[in-house]
Amino acid sequence: MVREIILFDSDGTLVDSVGEGKYWRNIYKKIHDTPNMSQDEMFSRMREIDTLEYRLNAITSGEISLFEDTIPALEWLSKQTSRKYDMYVISDSSINGRIVLEKLGILKYFKDTIFDAHKPNTAAAHKLLHGADYYHAEKLWVIGDKECDVSLGKNLSAETIQVDGTQNNRLHAAYRIIRDSLDRK
Repeated sequence: MVREIILFDSDGTLVDSVGEGKYWRNIYKKIHDTPNMSQDEMFSRMREIDTLEYRLNAITSGEISLFEDTIPALEWLSKQTSRKYDMYVISDSSINGRIVLEKLGILKYFKDTIFDAHKPNTAAAHKLLHGADYYHAEKLWVIGDKECDVSLGKNLSAETIQVDGTQNNRLHAAYRIIRDSLDRK
């Protein structure tokens, strides 16, 4: 059986944290009244507001949700019989993303997760994969929506797929690429 490892980004790839912009727009409204704020101060203030409690409330209110094709794509990958996909989440988010993924019902698909990864630095990825014996995997994939995800993949000598985090069906496209490339072997 072919064994492959897939590293998924979280926000913008699996999780729609933009949600028509409501989530970040609401955070921005909370800090917008502060005059003469530098960009560093603005990001610092955004991190203060963007707590786990705030994110869990945003899930409840529907500001944060899964893309409609997230679960079908994960189901498809987990049910393959000719190849085994070990799936992991690697994210730059410093929020306790495991709880967010669990609340959204998708944590069960992943062998492990790591957050606050500082992509494209590979240290967190190596830590995450250390116990996965990934050197014996047939292929390593990185799937994400940002340039730092693509750069992480390149730094790991992995196949990379950059998806459009603003549209559904981006994971459908990602697993089609994986399937098609394997079929060409």
